[in-house]
Amino acid sequence: MGKEANLDNYKRASEEIIKERKNDSSIQTQVNTLQSIISRMASNSSNCKTWAVTIISAILVVLIDKQLSKYYLISYIPLFIFWVLDCYYLGMERIFRKRYNNFIDEIEGESFSYATVFRIHASEKRFEKTVETVRAFLSFSTSPIYIFLGIIIFLVSGK
Repeated sequence: MGKEANLDNYKRASEEIIKERKNDSSIQTQVNTLQSIISRMASNSSNCKTWAVTIISAILVVLIDKQLSKYYLISYIPLFIFWVLDCYYLGMERIFRKRYNNFIDEIEGESFSYATVFRIHASEKRFEKTVETVRAFLSFSTSPIYIFLGIIIFLVSGK
């Protein structure tokens, strides 16, 4: 029973330490900062889709109005730029979500260090941004809309 009592006391002490950490203003600030970065990346990704539809639509309207069918390929330039940018933001959002989850796990773990507070790095791995950006091309939240826009451009061009 002596070992079980010590283990229960240790668990309670750990729970109290974790509770104190979670209520620490510097930890709260770090969590809020990471959450705002994640929100900003999600918003930027959404804005890319909005701008892509708006700009491509405007280009197509002008080309149709001026009967310049040979210039429809120019519509693919903003499509590609916004698709890449959207995937970049989605990839960064995923990286910061991982960072957020790792930070929460550290707070609740025994190896927590205040040295990690207020250190905001997008990625500690060399090619993580690139890998996440490429993975975002396969995401359901990016590919369908840009493929659909590409098909619309193709159909409007009449080729």
